[in-house]
Amino acid sequence: MASTKIDGMWRLIHMDANDIPLSVILEKHSSEFLGTTGNPETDAQKLPKFKRHESPILNEDEKLVIAFRPDADAAQAASGAAFVRAYRIPVTYNNLRSGHTFEKTLIDSDFSEIEAPTASKTLVAGQWVYLSEYTLPAQSQMVLGHGLQDVRVDSAIRMQLDVNLA
Repeated sequence: MASTKIDGMWRLIHMDANDIPLSVILEKHSSEFLGTTGNPETDAQKLPKFKRHESPILNEDEKLVIAFRPDADAAQAASGAAFVRAYRIPVTYNNLRSGHTFEKTLIDSDFSEIEAPTASKTLVAGQWVYLSEYTLPAQSQMVLGHGLQDVRVDSAIRMQLDVNLA
């Protein structure tokens, strides 16, 4: 199965529980995430990093939304093709009830799809599309990034969108 990387601009958006955008947390072009067609960059030292102290605090029921704006039209064929998402987003949780803090790395399977892949779907150049969202569970707060145990790798992020061609 062949795979083609889709180039464009990525955004991480902080939204409240009513889907009202509160802030754009991050905006980067796909070229900053490196990687090649069908082969995302896996060396965390080469990926962009989050600065945890600059991240807004996301509270329970708020959402982290991933949006994408392609540089050129990207079509998904009617048979056997699908958009494939690859995310790696480090976060730090705080449980408000217990006070326990822990680090986690969100990946594509942690997110719910907003724009579900369908046959013959086309992403139009220059138009933002909301791809995925993560809703914070009850009694929790979250900031983006990890406590930097190893500054070269801990808070590295990756976002990539491919279309697999049958």
